[in-house]
Amino acid sequence: SSVLTKITVTFSVNAKSTGIDTISDTKLHIRFTQPPKADKFNQVISQMLARYFNVPLTHVVLQHGEKLPKKTFLIIGNKASGLDQGEKLLLFVQFAHSA
Repeated sequence: SSVLTKITVTFSVNAKSTGIDTISDTKLHIRFTQPPKADKFNQVISQMLARYFNVPLTHVVLQHGEKLPKKTFLIIGNKASGLDQGEKLLLFVQFAHSA
């Protein structure tokens, strides 16, 4: 049986460096030096999340909010990710600009 973990993700632009910070077990913060182009935004976020969770890009699924500031990503775990095989993380991405 797969475990569903919910994680809230916020982001900010004009940061000194691009990356992902772990705020807590259920919160992540993504920093951008400059915002990605609108048409590449979901792709860039997906790639960053795949790298962060050490899963193939195919294991990062945008489930909801393709054109919305609130997005839901599903991360499907594998052994390399430190998650259990098939464990699922549900990421609620709240794009609230924080300076």
